[in-house]
Amino acid sequence: MVTDIGVVTGQAITSGAAFDALAQQSEAWYESLSGVNLDEEAANLLRFQQSYAASAQVLSAARSIFETLLSAAR
Repeated sequence: MVTDIGVVTGQAITSGAAFDALAQQSEAWYESLSGVNLDEEAANLLRFQQSYAASAQVLSAARSIFETLLSAAR
């Protein structure tokens, strides 16, 4: 009985590893067809997010300067 459980456990582990390999192969195949690299896209999203945040800071500083100039002119 213990041997049978060990054999079934070993088969389950082997099957799990095979399914993981198949999933990775399928993802690589999909990326090659679609021309999309998920790691590259994630890096681009991070870069665009940082650019957006920097632009927001520039606009905030410009608005602050404009409001200061308007209040000084009064």
